[in-house]
Amino acid sequence: MADIKLFNIKGPVQELQSGTVNLEKELQTVIERNMKIFFEITFLASDITETKLKLYTAFKKMKNIICAELSPSKITLYLKLPADSISYENGFSRDASNVGHWGTGDVELTIKESADFQKAKPYIERAYSEN
Repeated sequence: MADIKLFNIKGPVQELQSGTVNLEKELQTVIERNMKIFFEITFLASDITETKLKLYTAFKKMKNIICAELSPSKITLYLKLPADSISYENGFSRDASNVGHWGTGDVELTIKESADFQKAKPYIERAYSEN
């Protein structure tokens, strides 16, 4: 797996050196096995662009439709969907419309294991088609 850059965002933003960061083996395995699923949103259509920023990655058409943050224990997706348009599942999704976060999007999805990628896919497709 290619090196993943992690940042400490408490206080001044600092990149953590790879020697000081140990990704949990389970998350690393999830990421390696599901990169196609995670990044397939860039292949939904030719009008999707990926912009890697310091603290998150934005997937956009004209504007951001999905923002992704990678942390040692999870991947957090913020989707540009109306917050009241989905049923939330504790531990997987929540209303982020009044929560401070990097990027844009009112629906937050938390990816902790392989099954979460499959649950996220319909929401990813919906964010694409509705924006």
